[in-house]
Amino acid sequence: MSSQKHNEIKERILAKCVRDVAGCLVWQGSIHGKDGTPILKVSGIKKQIRVRPFLMDTVLKSRPKRVKGCAMNALCIDPEHCARASERKTMREKLGNYRIIAETGCHVLKGRNNLAGYCQILHETRYLLAHREAYRLFKSEIETGKEVHHTCNTPACINPEHLVLVTPAENKLMAQRDGLLNGPRIRGEGHGNTRLKVIEIALIREMAANGISTKEIQKKYKLSRAQVRHIVRGLKHNNITLVARIYGESTYQGFRHTLNMIAENRADRSETVAVLDNGRIRHYYNDRRDECWLEIDFSLLSPWSRKILGIPNAA
Repeated sequence: MSSQKHNEIKERILAKCVRDVAGCLVWQGSIHGKDGTPILKVSGIKKQIRVRPFLMDTVLKSRPKRVKGCAMNALCIDPEHCARASERKTMREKLGNYRIIAETGCHVLKGRNNLAGYCQILHETRYLLAHREAYRLFKSEIETGKEVHHTCNTPACINPEHLVLVTPAENKLMAQRDGLLNGPRIRGEGHGNTRLKVIEIALIREMAANGISTKEIQKKYKLSRAQVRHIVRGLKHNNITLVARIYGESTYQGFRHTLNMIAENRADRSETVAVLDNGRIRHYYNDRRDECWLEIDFSLLSPWSRKILGIPNAA
């Protein structure tokens, strides 16, 4: 900006100021609606004007980003009463605020951690993962699709010597090797909080297919109406793709042993459909359309399955 333009702006600023008894140059023009700082429209843009007289009347060669106001009057813009505010810390300065763990050599940053334990740094209005920024700053740029792995297994560590660049698959394998990941998610009867057996899911769907009302089903299994509808529509327990069809009440199906056999066979083939008919189970495989028959061995049934089937327990 030319000196003539500077002088014009300075005259506009001084025209809207009054010197009070304390020596403050009090601004009487527009102020910011949120923080109450003096502002002036220059070339159609509202600007914070404390910076301009501070820059004009001091020996600073570079324009400061922020200027502290007068301690006595918030509307004072006198350069003698203002001071240059501290500049924002660079990323290197922020990453330098760490403590060293003597046992492991980890550099643990002091700051905010997310739920996974990774430290986050506020930088230019955004929270960034500190270990990724440390790798980017002290080693190299992070390629697209790559992740930064901790060889020390300390999520808050930013020591560049403990950080390596890996693919997501490699990162997962390393975490499994170090025992950081839980086992596979347990679904169905193996889960401790399950309320329904696999056979009960099949029975509920079959009862609905045979026209039995939702009210009767929920009364029998002590479920809510929404739960029954979700099971019937496949919104819940959608991992159970088995469908059992009943031909007469005498062939009332549902025993865990046979279902386990079906589940084992279904591991290699998709969309198995079993049809119960006169004490036998037929498998239809969609990939090859072949079929096989399995005889029911009632001696292998559990007391619970016998109760479901209405079979008396063995003596």
